[in-house]
Amino acid sequence: MDAIIVYWSKTGNTEKVALAIQEGLKDAGADVSLKRVEDAGDVDFYAHDLVCIGFPSYRWSPPQPMDEFLNSKFRAYRDQGRVKVGAPKVPGKNALIFCTYSGPHTGIRETIPAGLYAGQFFEHLGFTVLDEWYLVGEFHGSEEDSTKGRLGDIRGRPNQEDLRKVKQDASQLAREADTVFVATSKRFYEEAMQIVRHLKHCGVTVHHPCFHLDSNAVDTDPELKSQVTQQHFLEINESEMVYALLPRGYIGCSVTIELTYAYAKGKRIVVSEAPSEFAVWPMVSEICSPEQFLARFERK
Repeated sequence: MDAIIVYWSKTGNTEKVALAIQEGLKDAGADVSLKRVEDAGDVDFYAHDLVCIGFPSYRWSPPQPMDEFLNSKFRAYRDQGRVKVGAPKVPGKNALIFCTYSGPHTGIRETIPAGLYAGQFFEHLGFTVLDEWYLVGEFHGSEEDSTKGRLGDIRGRPNQEDLRKVKQDASQLAREADTVFVATSKRFYEEAMQIVRHLKHCGVTVHHPCFHLDSNAVDTDPELKSQVTQQHFLEINESEMVYALLPRGYIGCSVTIELTYAYAKGKRIVVSEAPSEFAVWPMVSEICSPEQFLARFERK
């Protein structure tokens, strides 16, 4: 995974969180860039698998430097035709919004609007907003707001425990973003099982065909076939991408159905070889041999 963190921080609260996210993502094997918003003018959101945007909440809004950055990017992408009616999902493009806040008056309600507002810039671009994180931070310069507000004594926040959890959550988020559904026909189950075992060994969450079921029984029982298909659809929904093992391009009916469903859900589809069914070609994001595909996860 290629990730970038863009943040604005005045007192250091948000910067601490940004650094913790960077550590957590790196621990999960991601390549991570870190930029202050004033240095991020040339960043292309679409060049990254995950874009993390962080800032403190000022009067339930992002601070002016971050707001101007997001609006500037949005205008540029709109001029390029990237903002489309219906905001169709762009497979493999994700965003995380993180906000720090002191909430002396109404607590977390002071920052939620800012997080949702920032997330809309990405949803309009077809990104999936994986989450919005709201982290308590000391109100620097006002002991009263840091001790007598709605949240009580928040001096020293975010503290080491807060940052430990941020780091842990960032690692988990990166691993969940690497959830893979492996699709293949029954004749290639042995090869598929090897891929599944390797991915799991690398810490990747994997969904796969029901290897334990008698494939002939599934094919001859319409009710069981329907149950298996529905289960695969649910697993595709939970996956970031689909990897289809297609030796010599062979793609059976079930795999075609699964890839069609995945494509409709905006999932990234990677295949081992060009499918023999021409109608599937427009759905394919990338052709990648099993060896090349597995090598991407070796570092985890």
